[in-house]
Amino acid sequence: MNFYTRNEGVFPVIQTPFLENDEICYSTLEKEVHFLIDAKVNGIVVGMVTEINRFTEPERKEFLNHLIRFVDHQLPVVMSVGGESLKQVEFRACEAEQLGASAFMAIPPLSFRCDDIRLWSYYQKILDSSTVPLILQDASGYLGNPVSPDLMIKLYQANPGRVMFKPEAPPVGKTISLLSKETNGKGSIYEGTGGKGLTEAFLRGACGSIPGSAIPWADVELWKCLKNGDQEKALQLQSLITLLMAPLQSLDSYLAVEKFLLYEQGIFNNERIRPPGYYDLDGFSRQGILKIVDQLGNLCGKNNGTWREKK
Repeated sequence: MNFYTRNEGVFPVIQTPFLENDEICYSTLEKEVHFLIDAKVNGIVVGMVTEINRFTEPERKEFLNHLIRFVDHQLPVVMSVGGESLKQVEFRACEAEQLGASAFMAIPPLSFRCDDIRLWSYYQKILDSSTVPLILQDASGYLGNPVSPDLMIKLYQANPGRVMFKPEAPPVGKTISLLSKETNGKGSIYEGTGGKGLTEAFLRGACGSIPGSAIPWADVELWKCLKNGDQEKALQLQSLITLLMAPLQSLDSYLAVEKFLLYEQGIFNNERIRPPGYYDLDGFSRQGILKIVDQLGNLCGKNNGTWREKK
């Protein structure tokens, strides 16, 4: 399915369900895909909170192959292809396009520092190895090398219709405004802070959000309110999503909350994160999370706790 240069809406990063032996549970993954489709998301992304960096190379191919089959042309699928060498990203980009990915997303290398000259070569290698669009992901607020707005704009101008943006490093709002201005409002800019900054990002020119997959029904509802000008409800939803996401300061803390909520909704059979990654949600945290999501459920028409699978 094609991914156009101004795809709007909510594109969740899918979570990976694991069995107790740490193998990927594909029957649960299929259930998660249908959960996202039923929530009327606009696409599905494979990214860092998919735990893609904890996959073996054969697993990356197998996972994408299954995911595209489960989606069955109903939504575009965006695949992360970042790596530690030009050879690696070239291979990953070629393979992902052959398997049917509609677009790519890539963070810079993680194991060494890159200046703009090296990052230009890195991202241009991905673009030259494929024909699909690429989302430039700057996750340097918590991981990896920064991608400067100047470099983002130069890559956008050098590759018409193929470069998009996911700025996550502070100052996110200022970067979104700059990217929107420099692309004359035509650049595809996606909020990437779990939905907690979506309202500000929308007002600054973002065309969508790439949150997690645990509460797609709430993320989609917030996006609809912003597009329809329902400011009062948007403020209520945004306040709760921000409250839910604000304490999460690491990849594994984010994973823990996402998988807890997917388990509570009956999508996942457990909350397992692939070791050695681990984050323990204590009882106090769990209770607080459920209270917030109960309120989100009420706002989204999921009254009486029907957002949650009864245990």
